[in-house]
Amino acid sequence: MSQVLIYFLFALVLVVPVLGAIVLRLFDERISARAQTIAAAVFIGLAALAALTLARSNIETLYFGDLALLVPVAGFSDEVVLPEGVEVIDDVPPPPVTLPTLTPRPSATPSPTPVTPTATPTNTSDAHGDARAAHSDA
Repeated sequence: MSQVLIYFLFALVLVVPVLGAIVLRLFDERISARAQTIAAAVFIGLAALAALTLARSNIETLYFGDLALLVPVAGFSDEVVLPEGVEVIDDVPPPPVTLPTLTPRPSATPSPTPVTPTATPTNTSDAHGDARAAHSDA
């Protein structure tokens, strides 16, 4: 697929929905609701068709100046080549099986403990009354 066609398809995918929405907003009062719906379907259809065409195409590399936008990926192969010094272990033991128990696991948050008061309340009304009486006498 040629670079110009790829650029054109990218432009259709990225620009047509935005420009279509702007055009539909500008001509909102001048065209009917049915024409707006048909125009929106055409804009979205063009963008979807361009996106599907790009998805199905085999793009090698896409250059924008000196910048490679799409770099080809090495294909997958059936044969794996390991570097030297790496051993292949075929017999990997299965992980140990832990059976569920009925005892609960400890949690990170402590359970609330009931708080019992340590001091006994005292009647403070007599102390204030005596103090008030002493101030009123003076």
